[in-house]
Formats: sequence, C-alpha cells, structure tokens
Amino acid sequence: MLDFQADSGDPPRSASGFAALRLDQSFLKSRRGIVLGSELLLLLLMFICYAISVTAFMAGPLIFIVITLTFLVVYMANYQDKLTGINWPCIDFLRAASSAVIFLILSITTAAKSKDGGSASAALFGFILTGVLVYDAQDLYRTILSDQNPQVEGAGASQSSNLDAE
Repeated sequence: MLDFQADSGDPPRSASGFAALRLDQSFLKSRRGIVLGSELLLLLLMFICYAISVTAFMAGPLIFIVITLTFLVVYMANYQDKLTGINWPCIDFLRAASSAVIFLILSITTAAKSKDGGSASAALFGFILTGVLVYDAQDLYRTILSDQNPQVEGAGASQSSNLDAE
C-alpha cells in the first residue's frame, strides 16, 4: 500500500537570505581551496603583525583579505558557473599576479625598515605569501592556457576547467 504525504497546496519555498547561499565545503579540500585558504591565513598573519608594529602598512593585507575572501566565496558557492559572462580564471590570475608583485615590494620595504620582531615577522610572512601567490598565478596561467588550447599536453592537468575539486 502506498503512503502519500498530504500536500498543502502551497508552492515549495526557496531559501532566502543566507540560507540561499549554499557553500560547497568540499571545495576547501581541493587544491584550489587549500591555496586560497593558505593565502587567507598568511594575509591574516601579516595583518596582525602590521597591526602590532607598522600600522602604515596595514591597508595592503586588509584589502587583499577582502578580495581573497570574495574569490573564496565565489568558488565555494559555484558562482563562476552562474556568472558566465566573467572570465573567472583570468580575473583570478590577475588577482594573484598583481598581489604577488605588491606583496613582494611591501615585504622588501618592511624588511628594510624592520626594527622590531613584528615587522620582521610580517616581512617573512610576506615573502612566503609571495611564493604562494606566484604558485597560484602559475597554476591559473596553466589552466587558462589549457582551456584555450586543448592540444597543450599536461598544461592544465592540475585543475579542471571550472576550478572545482578534482
């Protein structure tokens, strides 16, 4: 005997507000999620070190925390699939490449002016962050190249075309 559930006749409700923002937690375990998470952690450490020692340089890490967090939410919510008019890998490549240049300059300046432990730590975290950003930019560049030219062997083997988990 089949048991049917009574239908109230109301149309199903769609989630609203923050409930509509469904974040894919498995993205954080992918290579792309780990790289963005490590960038966010290093930026936070740099911001704390600058807040302790050299407050004039706090704006750089703070702005890039917001930008990196935005890209993390975009990828976790799969907005790159919904907003197809934007070339997300290209914009993310520009973010990573410009951030690498900016934080390399900022870290060199901080290391040259360091007089206490906080600024020296910020410079160290900045150099590590620069390395992570260069890796990120190089990986994104390979992804863009493999999306444009399918005959390039192994160029985008590290990521899928939509930057999701493997």
